[in-house]
Amino acid sequence: MELTTMRPRQPPPPPPPPPP
Repeated sequence: MELTTMRPRQPPPPPPPPPP
């Protein structure tokens, strides 16, 4: 059984902002 079936699929988090 896949773990992805246990919870709704979410998009990946956005990348961190670049350093100043």
